Amino acid sequence: MYTAVIACGTACALALLSAWSVVVLLVLTGVLVVKASVEEQAMVRVHPDYADYQAHTRRFVPGIY
Repeated sequence: MYTAVIACGTACALALLSAWSVVVLLVLTGVLVVKASVEEQAMVRVHPDYADYQAHTRRFVPGIY
């Protein structure tokens, strides 16, 4: 879901072609990365086996990040 939001934000930034849209995209991406980290920490606390899953799975883009 986060990857889709970042992809949509990227498309909007490219459509607008402004420095402001790039800044907003970077802030959005940063917020989503931090949010995903917080959520993953909570998942590990509630479901200890999640850490093993997390070690074998990429966060946003399979095989990349």
